[in-house]
This record gives sequence, C-alpha cells and structure tokens, in this order.
Amino acid sequence: MLSVLTPARAQDLSVETFERAVVAVCNRSIASVVRVKAILPEESGGVESDPRAMRLRAGTGFFVDPKGEVLTAASVVAGASRIFIEWQNQRFEAKLVGADRERSNMALLQVTGLPPQVRFPALPLDEKVSADAGSLVIMLGFAGDLPVSPSVGFVGSMAMYRNTPLMMTRVNTNPGESGAPLLNARGQVAGVLFGSSSQLPSMAFALPTRAAKRVAADLRQFGEARYGSLGVNVRQVQVLTSTNSPPQPAIQIEQVLPGTVAEKAGAQPGDLLLSVNQRPIRVLPDLTEAMFYLRVGEQTQIQVLRSNQLRQIDMSVMPRPAQPAPAPASQTDPSAPTSPVVVVTPASFPPR
Repeated sequence: MLSVLTPARAQDLSVETFERAVVAVCNRSIASVVRVKAILPEESGGVESDPRAMRLRAGTGFFVDPKGEVLTAASVVAGASRIFIEWQNQRFEAKLVGADRERSNMALLQVTGLPPQVRFPALPLDEKVSADAGSLVIMLGFAGDLPVSPSVGFVGSMAMYRNTPLMMTRVNTNPGESGAPLLNARGQVAGVLFGSSSQLPSMAFALPTRAAKRVAADLRQFGEARYGSLGVNVRQVQVLTSTNSPPQPAIQIEQVLPGTVAEKAGAQPGDLLLSVNQRPIRVLPDLTEAMFYLRVGEQTQIQVLRSNQLRQIDMSVMPRPAQPAPAPASQTDPSAPTSPVVVVTPASFPPR
C-alpha cells in the first residue's frame, strides 16, 4: 500500500537534505581555512577598532595552493611588520606576496620556513564557478577568538563598487572574518569576503571567484594588481534604430587618447563600442566590469559600429595612466540631462 507523504514530512526531508549538504561542505573544506594575524607597528592601531589590542589585527584566509599560498583581505595585513597564520593548532610565519587595497581588498601570502615538499589542503579558484541570485553560500571564518565556523546565506545580486565587481550576499559577518571564503553547495569557492555594511549587518560583499583569481594572478606575478586601459574616453548614449521603437543604451567612444593602443589600432571618436572580448557592452557598468578582467599586456578584441558597419579592432591592453581622465558616471539623477541620441540602421545594431 502506498503511503501519502504529508507536507510536514516533505519539509523535514528538505531540511535534512539541506543540513547534510552544509555539513558535507564544512567537513571537506574547514581544513583549508586559516586564521591570519598581523603584528603592527605601535602607531598603527589595534584589531578592527578595538583599542584593547594595540598591536594585533586578525582575519581569515584560506589556502589557494598546496604549496602554502594563502588568500586573505588586504585590510587584515596592511602595514604589518610580521604576519602569521594559525592552522590546526599550529602557527606558521608568512610573507606578503602582494596586496591590492585600491579596489579588490585582496592580499596573497606565502607560508615560509617549511620544506618545499610540504603540502596543505587547498581550495582552488575556478573562474568558471559563478553564483546566481538565490544561490546558497556557506562562509567559513574565524569570528573573534572562536574556532572556524560556518555562516549560511544566499546570494542577492551583483554590483559594481569602486570599479570592482562584487557579489552581494545575505550572510551575517563578524570581526575576524575578513578574507573568508564563501563556498557553494558543492564546496567550490564562489567568492571571498570583501567587507560588510555597518548599516546593513545582514548584508556582506564578496569578490567573485573569477575576480579573485584575476587579482591573485597579478599579485603573484607583480606584487600588486595592475589594471589596464584601452586609451579611450567614453560616454553613455541612446541608440535609435526606428521611430517606432524605444531607444536602446549604448557606449560611444568620445575621445581616443593620443599615442595609445586605441589610436594605433584605429579606434575613432564616434565609434559605438558594442563588445570587449565578446562581452556585450551597453551601459557604463558593463564596460567597467569588462575592463576589470583585462590584464596588462594581453591581447583583446573590441567590436565597434562605425558608419553602420561592424568592425573588429585588435589591440594590446596598456597600463592604466598614472592620472587617468575621470570616467563618466552613470546618470541616476532624474533631473540630469538625458544621454545623447545616436541614429543607426536597425540591421547594423545588434538587438538586446
């Protein structure tokens, strides 16, 4: 005889499945998470605004390579005279490989003083891992002086902050957890804790895995994050393909800076910038995000629309100028003037 599954029983099974998934991720991943401690010069202050500990700052990190590379938050180790990691009741000295306080708040450390054959359990950064709104995330961090513990939440949305792509999550955070990994239900790194909001304590911001891997590669190679430029200034416009259709947003090259890769490659003022490395560009945050992932010296391809004809332009990403021209800001004030209108033929402008 078939039994009928009541709603209450179905809910119990769902909770049990959820619980098992979280426990499994914790069991597989906790051994890769470390506490990071930075000893500061006397004048540098204390632990995250705690005046009782005048020479110590603590945070969380995790092994990203079995040879002892640790990713953490740059705000944890900034200005440190010595850095240690604590792992499974052991303490190891670490050196700072590189840090990026300007945009990503990421720092890369290397455990020192051990034979090269020593291996640690690592949580690799896979740039193909992404998280959509509503996805489960499990943060593993050291809250205060407590042992490493999980905090479960969900992805809210993606946003650009300080020209950096960030993942907004509904995860509660505490002092000492900066730099903690956020894992998906399969135990893969989905992001790294960037910071939290003092006004919204249940909202935490994480650097997505793809962005963290891009920054870590620069820190490993150069000791700093190097962000690139195409040598153009742009503006937001509206494209009108027909009087019967609403306008569509687009980015137009307003100025090609002299002596830059864009000038040498043949970009021209008035070109509509449609894509960067096949990533569609329609609004300024699209371009800002695409530029974040371009590494200095790599080849990139942009697609532009010029005189109703599509053109492919290949160029090498140049270092960002020391004092770049200010980028145009997205217009959010309803009283601000509307974007200029550019008229193109329907066949030449790709549909949304």
